[in-house]
Amino acid sequence: MEEKVSLPIKTKIAAWWMIVIGIIGIGVVMPIKILGGGGAHGAFAIDFLLYSSLFFFLPAGFFLLERKKLAWEITIGVFSLLIIGTLLFSFWILIIPAVPFIFLLLDRKNFWKVAK
Repeated sequence: MEEKVSLPIKTKIAAWWMIVIGIIGIGVVMPIKILGGGGAHGAFAIDFLLYSSLFFFLPAGFFLLERKKLAWEITIGVFSLLIIGTLLFSFWILIIPAVPFIFLLLDRKNFWKVAK
């Protein structure tokens, strides 16, 4: 019987961070967007959270928990683009993609040992 190797802790933190941000993005930000809130200054942050939650944070978080190598590669690539984009447009939301990005980079060797 094959023993299942546990996912590295930093990768778990990154994946769950992404899932929580995705849920917040959909559950909190979507009603704000629908009701027309946020004003001119918050429009970028609201759009960023909503669309990145729907199309990136939730799926990538779940695929990382499933130990998919392709998910790690895509996640690093998209986080690089998100970090560059947030530096150009809105520095204060940089923490959203930066935290899991750093955890994934620090834990890459351990992740590749257990990834499928």
